[in-house]
Amino acid sequence: MFNCVGVERPVTRSGPAWRQKWQSQVLRLEEDAVGDEDILFFFETKKDQGIALTLLRTGAFQSPLGPLLIGVSPYITSGSMVGDGMEEPNMVPVHGGTFRRPAFRRVMRTPEDVWELDVAGLPKIRARDERLQLDNGGEVDVLDFAMTLPGGVNHAGRVRS
Repeated sequence: MFNCVGVERPVTRSGPAWRQKWQSQVLRLEEDAVGDEDILFFFETKKDQGIALTLLRTGAFQSPLGPLLIGVSPYITSGSMVGDGMEEPNMVPVHGGTFRRPAFRRVMRTPEDVWELDVAGLPKIRARDERLQLDNGGEVDVLDFAMTLPGGVNHAGRVRS
């Protein structure tokens, strides 16, 4: 089992802080997201257990683009809660902190960095971040992310943010 079971992102004056375009696998951070630069992806790895992947800009500015923090927090599902009229599982971080302060984390160095996480009981995780310069003078981070469960079940993706 390896399913993305939810995404949590803060809301700004113009809507969600992160806009997603899954067909092109692009995450765009809105300019008025200062102070709300995180997005969480929840992956179920076993019944009532999983990991939360946190992507967080560590600088509250768009230009130059702040460093990218990648974090992982194991969670358990404790019952359910009602939000926006829908019943949703209640994900509780195992480490006692919050998902915004992940149990395992790394601030990725620019222009390129690789992070490998191999902790007993968690999927093996490999993240590669590369900061690229755009023709218009802007910047973009290209993140390759792969997770492997014990037994060899894989999940991989590429995100540009």
